[in-house]
Amino acid sequence: MDMWDHVAYCNMETGGVILRDERLKLRKYKAGLYADHGEVFPDAIAAALKKPGDGVIVDDPRGVAVALGRKLGTLSNNAVAPKRIAKKQEQRLPSETDLVAMLSNADDWDRVAKTEVEMAKSGQRIRARALAAEQLLAAKASSKKA
Repeated sequence: MDMWDHVAYCNMETGGVILRDERLKLRKYKAGLYADHGEVFPDAIAAALKKPGDGVIVDDPRGVAVALGRKLGTLSNNAVAPKRIAKKQEQRLPSETDLVAMLSNADDWDRVAKTEVEMAKSGQRIRARALAAEQLLAAKASSKKA
């Protein structure tokens, strides 16, 4: 991507070829405000901006952007996620009767699975029963069977 002058740091353990490339021009950053969450403290931001270097490393850039006089909301014209994320369709819960039936389907409770296939099937049955129990709880089922 020919972004050799945009790199601030390269991991010494895994960056071997990149670190030896003559095109690499590591940027010198002023400070890292992410480790101690200093990016939310105006005094820490001001001190970092006074240091020599090209940039500040943060988890949340808003405090530094404000300190630099930039208006929030104008940092980028590009969408963060270029693809629309489909809205999650509401899942219809099975009926209370069906959930109780799933939870009651435990005739294998006293059998230990021995093969990988049996273990996988047993795990699926256990997860199905656990999900049924959670769904009964979420539905606030109050019948005697539930």
